[in-house]
Amino acid sequence: MKTGAFVHNIADYARSHQLFQVGDKVLVGVSGGADSVALLRCLYELKYELGLQLYIAHVNHKLRKSADDDQVFVEQIASSLSLPVYIDVWKNGRKDHKGSLEERARKYRLAFFSDLLKKVKAHKVALAHHQNDLAETVLMRILRGTGLQGLRAIQPKVRIDGLMVVRPFLCCLKSDIVRYLDQKKMSYCEDETNTDERFYRNKIRHGLLHELREQYNPQIIPILSGLANSAALDYDFIAQQAHRSYKQLKKQSGVRKGQVCLDKLLFQKKHPCLRHMMIRLAVLEICGHTRAITLKHIEEIDHLLIHRPVKSLVHLPHGLDVVSDKKDLILRQKL
Repeated sequence: MKTGAFVHNIADYARSHQLFQVGDKVLVGVSGGADSVALLRCLYELKYELGLQLYIAHVNHKLRKSADDDQVFVEQIASSLSLPVYIDVWKNGRKDHKGSLEERARKYRLAFFSDLLKKVKAHKVALAHHQNDLAETVLMRILRGTGLQGLRAIQPKVRIDGLMVVRPFLCCLKSDIVRYLDQKKMSYCEDETNTDERFYRNKIRHGLLHELREQYNPQIIPILSGLANSAALDYDFIAQQAHRSYKQLKKQSGVRKGQVCLDKLLFQKKHPCLRHMMIRLAVLEICGHTRAITLKHIEEIDHLLIHRPVKSLVHLPHGLDVVSDKKDLILRQKL
């Protein structure tokens, strides 16, 4: 793919998925690696065509010996393009042992992006995930167990904890990105941890996905990406139906804070798919998220409705109880 064709493809993808609006202030997350450097340069080429005002955001995680060199490299790119750059340094990342290091670093970046978004009055953050990342994520979720929602994997436009994230590179392969950089004669930083197979994603990338591509189907990456896109379309449709049903079944009177009451008779008549999603909507309304709510929990609620007597309980994470009353299915948070 020629340089012009690559950039044109990204512009078309951005328009078709409505990733940007004219006048958007966009933070571009730039690590210094190939993907983020290519994204920055591509958006820089398109800034007048798409009407964007660009800012560079970089987090120095201090997790590698080369981290300071990466920071200097990003600052040099910002200077060469005359773009404002904002740097944050994660000083004590290894000392916090809650969750995996990769997940903690991700949360730290998102918090930095969120604060910076408010500071510069920007509208969204652009990240450089591509089709290879999408395929890897689909495989990881299949292996760990997932449903339709999880199969969507990485989405082109999504709100994460109030932060609008867009991913213009989801239409292209890693090889397209590297070719674009080579044609532009642009340098980038190499992250030595990308080949460390102690990280689960790297094991998938260099092991399973490589074998699937070499031994089974050379088009496995586009195929898995297509699966994610198809799942996202189906999920969006089901979600629309579930939201409509949820509004119809939810009772407004006599309901205390931290509690959702659904009409039990009407709820039982709904398709199991809609019932499951309405449970998640109720949990989301009470807790603000659905983390740790698994299919097993949802199935327990189904069993509660069909097989157990009135006033029976199901205990959920986050201090939630589900009660089957005579007329209502009640989700409530313990006081």
